[in-house]
Amino acid sequence: MVVNDTFLIYIISRENIYELFIEKFLLFNAVCESTILNTIICSSLYTIIWSISFQPEYSMKLKSNDKLISTVEQRVKNQSNDEYALEMKRVAKGILFNLDYLQMDAQATAVDPNSDDNQIKVMVSYAHRDVTFCKKIVTKLQIHFQGDIWVDFNKLSVSHEDDWEDIAKAISQCDVILMIVTENYCSSKSC
Repeated sequence: MVVNDTFLIYIISRENIYELFIEKFLLFNAVCESTILNTIICSSLYTIIWSISFQPEYSMKLKSNDKLISTVEQRVKNQSNDEYALEMKRVAKGILFNLDYLQMDAQATAVDPNSDDNQIKVMVSYAHRDVTFCKKIVTKLQIHFQGDIWVDFNKLSVSHEDDWEDIAKAISQCDVILMIVTENYCSSKSC
């Protein structure tokens, strides 16, 4: 998709291009599951709309489109465990978060009085394209580190689905955030 924000703004500022993306987004949402090609196109359009939602000059336009917001909200409620459906659900949550329609519960939960206060909690942030490398680092950490290590592939029920609420909670409750900053990390809108 479009990783460079300058390039994205250049593209969507051309005459009728923003409107074309919105039109195709709504169209392919209506026929998303009819064929694998339509599903892939729909998933790609979610990623493009997500990229647009990061742009302050376009967020109001997105917010004012009730049909788009309703469509994205419906996607968040989708219960399918298909790989593309999970990716679209994750991205839909990101769109709603960027447009202030979804609030993350970042407040720390009550502290367990029986827990070991001396145990350091580490949250690992990485690009999913680097999962193999991340798993190697986490394995080494577990050998040499006695604290709690939070990483999505160990803590979430579906390891390839970013669950924004769980990630926000992990960030707010950890003592250290270990960021595995790679080229993939820098180019990911999720990181």
